[in-house]
Amino acid sequence: MSKTDPDATFMRMKEDAMNNGQTKPGYNLQISAENQFITDFMLFPNPTDTLTLIPFFNSFLGRYHQRLRLF
Repeated sequence: MSKTDPDATFMRMKEDAMNNGQTKPGYNLQISAENQFITDFMLFPNPTDTLTLIPFFNSFLGRYHQRLRLF
């Protein structure tokens, strides 16, 4: 838990220049786009995508009343 942001989760960031496995508080951002326009986004405190897919699809469905097309 971060002292300044209690909702953030410690994650391994790609900007780790020393490659020492340091973690920093952060969020997992999920974005959907169509024709180069952002249609929906959500922030998750989960470090992996395994727990974000279904809630993100439900968010899109609730906002636009249609399913998100994958490809």
